[in-house]
Amino acid sequence: MPSTGQPSSNRSLVGNTRYAGVGNPFVPGNRIPSPAMRNSLVDRQEAQSILKTTDQLGLGDGVMVSVDHLTNVATGALKNVVPDVLNQLRELGVSASKLLSGASSRMAGTSGSRSNSGSSASTTPSGVFSARKVAISGNGGGVLASVADQARVATYTVTVSQTAAGQTSTSGGVVDTDTNTSPITGSTSMTITTGGTTTTITPDFSAVTSNLGVLQAIATAVNAAGISVGAQVVSTGGTSTLALTHTSTGSSATFTTGGNISNVLGFTTTTAARDSSYTLNGSQQTSTSNVVQLDLANSSSTTGRVQLYLQGATTSAVTISVGVSPDIPAVVDATRDLAGKFNAFLGNLAANPSLLSPGLASRLQGAADGLKSSLESLGLASGANGALQLSEAKLRDALATNPTAVENVLGGPGGFASKIAAITRAVQVSPEILTTLARGQDNTPYSSSITQADRLETRGAKRLLDFQA
Repeated sequence: MPSTGQPSSNRSLVGNTRYAGVGNPFVPGNRIPSPAMRNSLVDRQEAQSILKTTDQLGLGDGVMVSVDHLTNVATGALKNVVPDVLNQLRELGVSASKLLSGASSRMAGTSGSRSNSGSSASTTPSGVFSARKVAISGNGGGVLASVADQARVATYTVTVSQTAAGQTSTSGGVVDTDTNTSPITGSTSMTITTGGTTTTITPDFSAVTSNLGVLQAIATAVNAAGISVGAQVVSTGGTSTLALTHTSTGSSATFTTGGNISNVLGFTTTTAARDSSYTLNGSQQTSTSNVVQLDLANSSSTTGRVQLYLQGATTSAVTISVGVSPDIPAVVDATRDLAGKFNAFLGNLAANPSLLSPGLASRLQGAADGLKSSLESLGLASGANGALQLSEAKLRDALATNPTAVENVLGGPGGFASKIAAITRAVQVSPEILTTLARGQDNTPYSSSITQADRLETRGAKRLLDFQA
């Protein structure tokens, strides 16, 4: 009996044990109907209902198959293969990323001005090439330096004319043990003006018994005021002075004092506020700070990946060299891991030629284009079927003699591991590349089946209607 219910959108004439009320020829044991039986085997209303709700492909003799069914059969095998391949691909990407350099900080020698001067090399994400070292030659006492591990490999030449300073004003000296404190304690306050703001300082002299105690009480009150001027008592040979110093540096780091205490102590400027002055790679620079920020990561960064600390004027140029300081065993382990995962992934692609795109293997193998001689020089060569072969001894020698070159070939922009990492990211974003890699360029059976189904869909539908007429 023909079906009286409304067919669902996923119904197919293939796979049902009964075909419009009689034995389905696609079920084992049933037969394809003869032309004489066609009108009695096919219910026109049911066939037309199914045709309206599903895309059908004509297989001959009026027999239709759902395109969805054909697609499900064709992609069933892919569902068993693709997840494993994607997991392998992710592992390959993680392995490649370990050979890219990155960030963490260390210091050389014993905080600003910003500059991006200097030559560049690899500046890739964190990995076994992340370590950087800094060396200072020349009049190094005038300059210290720190370097972050993601810094560019570069050389900087610096000459310091003067360092930056904030204003310092110093009082007249008093005898520490003098108990005649009344000349000072008779005045109750002083003022300090900086940045357009005046602050009144009122020391507590209640427990003071000597002039040294007087200066200490004033220093305590200044430091507790929360202003950008600090105070310190300086004692030498039984005589003490009170030094007031601006907490910032640069030509605008100035202040003035006033009030009775200031008048009694008689402050004079002993250090004028000034900017630092230096040359960097031949370019004259000034700054309000003694910290020079170099190799900024981006336009919004305020801290450089290389920092220079100006300590004093230099009599000659100082050279700061930033170089690669890799963990050799870690680099060898990471390279071995990359080669192993690369070869395993290529093997999986080769084992499933009818399901997976050969174009992806070509892309991965193409990561070595333009780098083959350089890769071979550090012990990484292509063998049979594009598989990687690693000479660990050769790699160790290359790392010992020229680690910067090894980093550039493997983890630098355009390096082998960088290309592999980029390919794996692209496939994870668009996993269809695994099977289609520009469908039409890839002639796998899966692609051909789907293309054929698309092409025959309309013709199959028309054929069924003609059969019913």
